Amino acid sequence: MTSKQFDFEDWKAKYPLCFKNEGCCILFGIECGIGWTELLHELLQKIENYLDTNRDKFVDVEFPFRIDQVKEKFGTLRFYVSGADNQIFDWIIEAERKSGKTCEVCGNPGQVCVTQGGFWLKTVCEEHRMDRYVPYTEDDK
Repeated sequence: MTSKQFDFEDWKAKYPLCFKNEGCCILFGIECGIGWTELLHELLQKIENYLDTNRDKFVDVEFPFRIDQVKEKFGTLRFYVSGADNQIFDWIIEAERKSGKTCEVCGNPGQVCVTQGGFWLKTVCEEHRMDRYVPYTEDDK
């Protein structure tokens, strides 16, 4: 699932402070499935409001807040930033944890699964698991 499923220009327009100083996002966009759309909107809205309230700390400074990359890795969301504080990092950690319980394909409740051969992790619901994925456990390491 690639960023082509997201209209990155729309996201930049909706969250202008979040994407004011772009990192890799400008090159790669948002690299995860559309099932995490609501999760990302919730996170970005919190950050956008926080940046707006704290402009002097995050926006118009020498090293401003920047979203470096948004992608799926090891079955869950990875949201890389620069110039953030603990509040922003807490929200990111919360969203990353939620992604491990949210189907990346459709947004329904899901769980981290692994391909039958054990090579690829993905968070999917029962419907999108099909015969390709099986639930992942710590024993699978």
